[in-house]
Amino acid sequence: MIIKSSKKTLRFPAKSLPKKPFMTSRKKLQSSRKNIKDCLFCFEDFQYLDDRAIQKVLRDIDQQTLAKALRGASSEVQEKIFRNMSKREASIPKEDME
Repeated sequence: MIIKSSKKTLRFPAKSLPKKPFMTSRKKLQSSRKNIKDCLFCFEDFQYLDDRAIQKVLRDIDQQTLAKALRGASSEVQEKIFRNMSKREASIPKEDME
């Protein structure tokens, strides 16, 4: 009986659906996407961080992950990150990048 009633429910034509709620939902979704994008931290944003903040991030990041990320980073970001690492620490991602 439940199956029969659900089949009847699914048979209604799509034209009978109100379009306004879907348009409102689409606008809300686009607005949410923009808000999320504005809140994302991009790798290039490292150039705007101070040295202490970069050092905190570097303590918690995997060196191989860092090397992969640095491959696509600008030279300014690479320099700033390597400046905040010891020579020994910096040699690991530099080797992985080559």
